[in-house]
Order: sequence, then C-alpha cells, then structure tokens
Amino acid sequence: MKNLFLVLQTGISFSSYALDPNHFTINKRTTTFTIDRIFPSPFNSELNIQLAANKEKNIFLGLADEQGIVTYTSKRKCSTSFNLLHLDGLGGHQPGIYMLRIIAATASLQQPLLKF
Repeated sequence: MKNLFLVLQTGISFSSYALDPNHFTINKRTTTFTIDRIFPSPFNSELNIQLAANKEKNIFLGLADEQGIVTYTSKRKCSTSFNLLHLDGLGGHQPGIYMLRIIAATASLQQPLLKF
C-alpha cells in the first residue's frame, strides 16, 4: 500500500502568496496534473485545492496525520484544465501536521499541511 503513494514529481517551486498569508502557491507538477494553490493555510474545518489536469480523470485525495494514519479520503472527477476541489468536514481533526496526497492513475503528489 505504501508504494501507492510514491511521489513522481517533475518540478517543485514554493512561494508565498504576497497579498494574503492564508494562501500559498506551490506549483507542484507531474505529467498529468499540476497543483497550483492550496488554501487556507493553515486550515481548520475546510480546505481548497486548485489544480489543473491535462485531461479528464479521476483522482483520489487522502489526508494522513503525523503517524501516517489516513484520516480523510475522497474520490473526485477532474475536468481538463482548471479544477477547484473543496474538502469540508475537517473540523474534527486534531491540530497538527498532515500530509495531503493526491493520486491519479499514473502519478501522485504529496504536500504537508498545518491544521489549527
């Protein structure tokens, strides 16, 4: 199962979103999709993921706590180009560091996140 979360990254750049400290731009890329933004950061009860896909596809989202226990999963359909995914119902999660995993058929990315 751990091999399912193998990270296949072709390029990463981090930068602060200059106008709002609750947003950040990450521009993580794979051959099939790009994560443009995750907000708010840190998150509380909801999280938004802005990504672009090169074609229509199903993706799986997972959120794991510091011990690696998966605390949230979701399957979403992404369209070609821009997608805004809204994850809600996260208010019951304990504050701490979480790992967001986004998995498509041929690639996956992960991003650490802070929860208040």
